[in-house]
Amino acid sequence: MPSDGNLNGMCKNRLAARRSKGKADRRKRAAMPTDKLSSKKMKKLEKKMGYALKRKAEAEGDAQLDDAPEEDEEKVKEVVMEEIQ
Repeated sequence: MPSDGNLNGMCKNRLAARRSKGKADRRKRAAMPTDKLSSKKMKKLEKKMGYALKRKAEAEGDAQLDDAPEEDEEKVKEVVMEEIQ
């Protein structure tokens, strides 16, 4: 009597259909990168982008804040002392 393969497993047609459906699903996921991201993923992505911008600025040497006025410690102490009195 000829063997029909594993009688407890799926037939070849079912296995092939399952494989091809998996391939199609993977292709769909890879083809749609414009899906809406969840708010949690958006926050994580924004954090990562911020860190990347900081690293880029440090590499270029622009890590200092140019628009902030520089204050001497003596001036700050004088202002604080005036406010106290």
